[in-house]
Amino acid sequence: MAERGEKGSIVSILCDDGARYRDTIFDKDWLAARDLDVAAPRQAISDFFETGRFAG
Repeated sequence: MAERGEKGSIVSILCDDGARYRDTIFDKDWLAARDLDVAAPRQAISDFFETGRFAG
């Protein structure tokens, strides 16, 4: 960015292994009981890792 004369931020995201969410957001029944559909966001993330582009 600096070489191109651009300004911006560099962000780091530190993730945990998700163990504390095992009984909630990683549980299909828990999500369904709350009418939460995570298929589209999961696909967007998968597409990002495959293409390097986020179409959000």
